[in-house]
Amino acid sequence: MPFSKFMGGCYYHLVRKLDKFSWVKMGRDGRQEIVSDLPEPIKLNEKKLSRIILPEGIGNYHSAVDLILRIREVISLPFHFTNRIHLNFASLYTFATWFFDLHPELGYIGITAPPESGKTCLLDTLGEVVYCGCRISGSITEAAFFRIIDDFQSTILMDEAQRDTSNANDRYHKVWTDGISFNGAVSLTGKDKFGNFEPEFYNVFCPKISSARQLSEDEAILSRTFKIELDQIDAKYIPKFKTTDAEWQQMAANLRNDLLVYRQKRLNGLIDLSTNCDTAYVKKLNLGPREIQIYSWIFSECPKILGADLLEAIEYQRDAKREDLLISLDSEVLMAAYKLSKTTNTVFLKAITEELKEPHPDLDSKRVAKILRANKLKPERLTDGYAIL
Repeated sequence: MPFSKFMGGCYYHLVRKLDKFSWVKMGRDGRQEIVSDLPEPIKLNEKKLSRIILPEGIGNYHSAVDLILRIREVISLPFHFTNRIHLNFASLYTFATWFFDLHPELGYIGITAPPESGKTCLLDTLGEVVYCGCRISGSITEAAFFRIIDDFQSTILMDEAQRDTSNANDRYHKVWTDGISFNGAVSLTGKDKFGNFEPEFYNVFCPKISSARQLSEDEAILSRTFKIELDQIDAKYIPKFKTTDAEWQQMAANLRNDLLVYRQKRLNGLIDLSTNCDTAYVKKLNLGPREIQIYSWIFSECPKILGADLLEAIEYQRDAKREDLLISLDSEVLMAAYKLSKTTNTVFLKAITEELKEPHPDLDSKRVAKILRANKLKPERLTDGYAIL
């Protein structure tokens, strides 16, 4: 995985040839040269170095469109996407992770599915092609969680991430809510060498991809997450490759190398961004404030020729959220009716609307009646109004 440092007006990249590491200096003109001395010493993280797979030289230049289409091809070989929109968005998100540190805000991906649906397989697949993929377990402690993010500054992939995140004061919760902003940080109070308590701040800004049987119900986190809901895998489906196959691993490594070359040129201002979805393009799409917040960074890296794919994914997500809200409202109406039925044999519809007035101020008796009829409960007209007996 790439390790880069900006010093003295130039970027320095660490590359590996066989078992030896070398520093490559890249000037603003795009020229590269291997150097032995650096402008300032760098303390290298040995764990991060163990995951570095970099090109030995400059490599061939590939356009953003070519790279995104290659990402689609590579990630669809070990994992079978039954939904084309999920494939397209996962590819665009993967590409954008390579430049997340150039943007002030970002969003997340949440993968949800029942057992035996391929959540872990998809996480393994994406982990090989995202920027500095770092796999962690959902059982990780909160202190280790934000320390890893601050240390690696990479793309976090969390498996089995189902845990309570409703406590707004919980540091684990803050990692997800504050981690969408480049200045997002969490604090931990520790002792210095003199025994005095001092707060330590950890940067938690990075792309995050989580998988769980059921995502967090916290609205603050859900509103920042693009949901990928997987279907049960067809038992007859046999993938072309496994993520552990040497041939696929080489394909993923080659793709990472080309993405790194593109990143190097992007960091040095050598990429023509005039064909990308600029601010004017995004303004025409009539996106909401939260949608702009979590998708604008992807639009900025997305060529206009693929902008329709991203917009289709956003509209798909809107429809899915509307459907979830309808299902949730149905459940709340039925639960309110059941609760009221314990104290009276006649449950008036207006009593149900009063019960749900705070979470659903626009709910009226007509909507309640429609929901009840859809669930085979027929309200009857009485003297004091409609009710279910």
